[in-house]
Order: sequence, then structure tokens, then C-alpha cells
Amino acid sequence: MSEVSAETAYLFRHAMVREAAYQLQPPADRSGLHVLALDILESVLAQAGPVMQKIHAAELAHHARTAQEGATPAFAAELQERELGLLRIAAMHAAASWRHAEAIRHARRIQELPCATPRDHAISQSVQVVGMMYIGKYVDAVDAVARNIDLCAAIDDRDGQLIALFNACVIARQLGDMDELGRRSEELLELVQDRPNTLAHARALKARASYFTYERRHGDSAACLEPAAEILRKLDDERELSGVLLDLGNAQNALGQKDAGRATLKAAEQICLRNGDHYRLSVLHLNDARYALAAEDLPLALKAVDRAIADAGHADSSNMIGQAQHVKACILEAMGDATRASELWGQAVALLRHDCPGPISICALVRYADHLHRGGRDADARELLREARALGPVSPEEAGINELADDLAARLDLG
Repeated sequence: MSEVSAETAYLFRHAMVREAAYQLQPPADRSGLHVLALDILESVLAQAGPVMQKIHAAELAHHARTAQEGATPAFAAELQERELGLLRIAAMHAAASWRHAEAIRHARRIQELPCATPRDHAISQSVQVVGMMYIGKYVDAVDAVARNIDLCAAIDDRDGQLIALFNACVIARQLGDMDELGRRSEELLELVQDRPNTLAHARALKARASYFTYERRHGDSAACLEPAAEILRKLDDERELSGVLLDLGNAQNALGQKDAGRATLKAAEQICLRNGDHYRLSVLHLNDARYALAAEDLPLALKAVDRAIADAGHADSSNMIGQAQHVKACILEAMGDATRASELWGQAVALLRHDCPGPISICALVRYADHLHRGGRDADARELLREARALGPVSPEEAGINELADDLAARLDLG
């Protein structure tokens, strides 16, 4: 046996013995061990400062939760309160660190605790909604954000209500529900009139700009986004600013202001790089891929879309991975690689049709159906096109898709 394998075997046996010794402890003794660990770690981390406390909050919450199993009812209730406080910190830290799946787990645990207040429930709902959006679970987020809006209104949490309404606008845009986006964005802008130059005001302007973009009113969109960006610069809120700059750069490009658009998108990219925002980096790289594809610069488009897929993977966003796979399939088809294009479209459709069944998935379904038809697979193409048409028309942002769908329906005799 080599030295490496011998050491591995020793460590494995040691871990097995340690786990067996732990499991053989009576529940009360195990509880005591976790309480001891919790007390010592809290004391040490208190001296290390708030940053270290945030980093290790999830670990401390685990000790507080496990310690409850063998504790007396009174002491278990005390430990529950400690766990709740630690979970609040852990959920916010995970969300701020772009670990949204982890943030969702912490938020759901908060809702399980009997000691959690209605405000705790409202905040944990908000964390879950944001997490669902970032990882691409927009369908799941619809009901969650509706519950969040209702709860915030019931407990008179005005700040929470404004956040929930903004989240509802983002979800509506992604799912292509433009009536909902128009209604919610107008409602949100009305509610923030008494809060000028605040984060809520900037978010309301961004939400309204999204609706104008759908209407192809790019001038009105830019007119909302420019003051929103100025507000966020004054607030020194780079996290929100990067998203506003991304939309503003796209609006400037749509208005033909190419130099301004390029500079704005570059500024957004620099902010994302500084903050490790892989989600928005994937959006930026995907935009680059689309522009390069439209310009028929296929090598540049392929390079950009691969970067988008990598960043979407880091962000754990099935929605962005699906979008990027769809664009890459278009690129590969243009390069003559029909086999790989077909594989990628299949993967993209599988990701998008369940989590984000709106304009984005419609585009992928129609393009894939057209690809299958040209490859002689008319039965499969008809099935996909029927699915796409059942979802409705796409937004004007996706030029040509509705026309392609109508043309394809005629070729497939779908009427």
C-alpha cells in the first residue's frame, strides 16, 4: 500500500470511529457538545469581528439546531431563538455572496421555526423570491412573490412591499406577462413618490423602463434609467447600479447611440467583475454573443457565448444556461454544425420550458422547431411549434420570432 493510500485509509478509519463515538452518545450529551461548540465559537467570532460572524453564521446555526434535539423544552426554545438570529445573518450573507440556493435553504428553515415573527416570514419570503429569480425558477417565484406582497401589506411593512412589487415586475418581464409588468411597475412608481432619490425610487424607475423596452419606447426607457443610475451612484450601490447600466446600455444601442452604449455596458461589466456578479456577467456576455451573431462574426459570437455559459454555471442559473445554450445552438447552426446545434437546442428547451415558460422559451422552441423541420423531422417540429404557440406571442424585443413561427406553421400545414 502506498503512503498516500495508507494515509487516506487511516483518515477514513479515524472519521468512522469519530462518527460512531458521536452517534453512541446519549441525546442529552450530544446536545451538550453542540451547545459547548456554539458558545465557544460565538465567543471567538465575537472577537474576530462582524465579517467573520457572517461567514460562520450558518455553521453556528447548525450547532444551535442540532443542540435542540436532546435539550429540555425550555432550553430548546432558547436555542431556537439563537438559531433564528443566526439564520437571519446566514441567509442575508449567502444572498449577498450570490449563493442563492444556500440563501433559499436558510430562509425556508426560518419559516419552520415557531419563534419566527411575521416580519421574519416576510423577509425570508423575499430572500426566497430573489433566490428563485437568480437561479432561474421564475414559475416557482410567481406564487412566492404574490404571498410576499400580501404578507407585507397585512403587517404594514411598506419597505417589504416595495421590494416585493419590484420583484414581481422582474418576474413578469421574464415570463412575458407584459400586462402584469405594466400594472405593477405603474403601481410601484406611484408608491415611491414620497421617497425620491432612494433605492426604492431607482428600482421603480428600472421596472418602468422594462415596460417601455417591451413597448419599444427606448427613449422613454433611457429617460427612466439615466436618473435611476444617478440615484444609485449617489447611494454607492454598485449591486443595483450594474443592472441599471446593463439595461441603459441596451437602450442606448437600440437608439443608435453605439459609443454611449458600449461605454455604459463596459462600466456595468467592470462593476460585475469587482463584485463577482456572475449572473449579470452572463447576461453581458450573452448580449455580446447576440451582437456578434447578428454581425455574422461567428468566432467572436462563439467565444462570447461560451463565457456566458461559464458565468451562468457559476451563478447556478438554469434560466441563463438555457438562454446561452439556445444562442450557442443558433451560432453552431450558422457554422454548419447541425448535430451539436440540435443537441444544445434540446438541452435549452428542457431547461427553459419549465422554469421560464415565456418569451425566452418561445424563441428557443420556435428556432428548434425550424431546425428540426429543415432536418426532415416534421412531426417533432409540429409538436414544438404547438407548444410555442400555446405560450403566446413573444415580445417585440425578439424581432422576427413571431414571423418565423407563422412561416413555419404554414410550411408544416398547422394553419
